[in-house]
Amino acid sequence: MAKFPCKVYYPRENGEPKVLVAKDQDELDGLLRIGWKLEESAQ
Repeated sequence: MAKFPCKVYYPRENGEPKVLVAKDQDELDGLLRIGWKLEESAQ
């Protein structure tokens, strides 16, 4: 389960990805549905 707030990003072909902070699960789910990706934690 994600901890909130959590960062999501939207990859762009040219340049840096857009970054947004999701404040709760509903917001996160909505963003993931439209193509945003959960920021990968460093492994």
